[in-house]
Amino acid sequence: MAIVYAVGLKFFLTKTTTGKAAQAVGQNPRGAAIVGIDVYRTYGLVFALAIALVGAMGALFLTKSAIFPSVGSPYTMKSFCLVAMAGVGNIPGILSASILLGLSESFIRAFRATREWADIVFFALIIVVILTRSLKGRKS
Repeated sequence: MAIVYAVGLKFFLTKTTTGKAAQAVGQNPRGAAIVGIDVYRTYGLVFALAIALVGAMGALFLTKSAIFPSVGSPYTMKSFCLVAMAGVGNIPGILSASILLGLSESFIRAFRATREWADIVFFALIIVVILTRSLKGRKS
């Protein structure tokens, strides 16, 4: 379902007028306002879309887990880290980074002796990617 939502979001952002307006507001709100885009309405629409996607994924997630106040905390941290790795708005990059990190975490959890290291390796991979990207930017 996450792939379906991601493809739908990518289609919305690249093929519809409203999605293109949302991208324009995200890149330069003042410039978008100059060309006639209602910035506050676009912010509201994007926020509503984000809440709808979170609600849809939350409804799917609740079939797997019990409900308690901090049920999503580990997933929230990992999602912020994935966005930091791939870049804001880079939906294909976020998907590929999440697959890479999910597979590496599952591989480490497969061995009894290294199960507790899975989260540490997850964040270590993120640190390596961010450092690599910053060093590439410095050389250019």
